[in-house]
Amino acid sequence: MGTCAICGKSGWFLSLPGGVCRECLPGVENKFSEIQSDLKVAHRAIRRVRTLDTRVGYFEDVLRLYEEAAGYAKRGVEIRPVDPETGKPLNCSWEEAIQQQRKAMDEHISEEILEDVQKALAAAKVATSSKKQSAIIHKMLLRIDSFRERMAEPSMLDEAESMITPMLDDE
Repeated sequence: MGTCAICGKSGWFLSLPGGVCRECLPGVENKFSEIQSDLKVAHRAIRRVRTLDTRVGYFEDVLRLYEEAAGYAKRGVEIRPVDPETGKPLNCSWEEAIQQQRKAMDEHISEEILEDVQKALAAAKVATSSKKQSAIIHKMLLRIDSFRERMAEPSMLDEAESMITPMLDDE
């Protein structure tokens, strides 16, 4: 006997395409189509937006959408993860897709923060006063901490922090 993953309706002769009864299927298809559309928008924005804060926000949107879709899969709806850019099904579980997106976000943050640290170090070296130098270094450390809180693997920012903390000793 089959049971609908959405409404719980069950019966011996109940047709359950994708684990969902015919009454619930249009709603699930619409919701998943909406999720796919939102994934494409967020993924395009990640490539287009200049500021790291905003890009990370879009990465977080992708993660939220993946987690929402994974919730349907956990209830028994037969849906597979999709590539956020192409909308094509991925050959992995939802948990693996979520981990891949978290890793991509962490790598993106780490790379950009390392670039920002280089710029901060260069600016600190030419600062006209120790007060300005200290402000630059402290601002960068705050930036590192703010992104560390948003990462699955915050230790990826240890290298960036270790590059800039010696400047504090010079104060």
